[in-house]
Amino acid sequence: MQEKRFLVAFVLCFFCGATPVSAQDKLSVGQLAKEVMADPTTWAPVGLYWPATQGDWVSSWVLFRRGGYVEGNHEFTISGKSCDTPINFGAGSRKIAIYSAEILGYSILINASAQAGEHFLNKRFPAHKRFLATIGWIVRIGGGVVLAKNALPHLAQWQKNGQL
Repeated sequence: MQEKRFLVAFVLCFFCGATPVSAQDKLSVGQLAKEVMADPTTWAPVGLYWPATQGDWVSSWVLFRRGGYVEGNHEFTISGKSCDTPINFGAGSRKIAIYSAEILGYSILINASAQAGEHFLNKRFPAHKRFLATIGWIVRIGGGVVLAKNALPHLAQWQKNGQL
């Protein structure tokens, strides 16, 4: 969570510092939205997180029904403590959907900021468009990696559950 807060603060500072000042340099909201929604780095983090987390949850419930298994993730237990009774399946699925929406929101924020910053800097430094485009991709991919790494423990648990 600390990494997300730092990432959001960094992106907001970058975005605020890269706001175009003249009318001719402004990027329309519609154009920015179109670029962000068409960018695969916007969708990749949630595209990795949701299936991994949902797969972990579904496979865990198969084990919970057998008996003798408890939930290790405190966010998915009734008491809020690790290794305790899991919340019901629907509540867990709703939590996963909410977390996925949060990740998508962070991803949109990162990509919109990077796109707007790249647009502004291209106007300011037109001779460096290729370099700025590369930096923009690095920022968007880096942000996506930070967000997508949340899926890794769930993916590992999903595989482990499948072997039990």
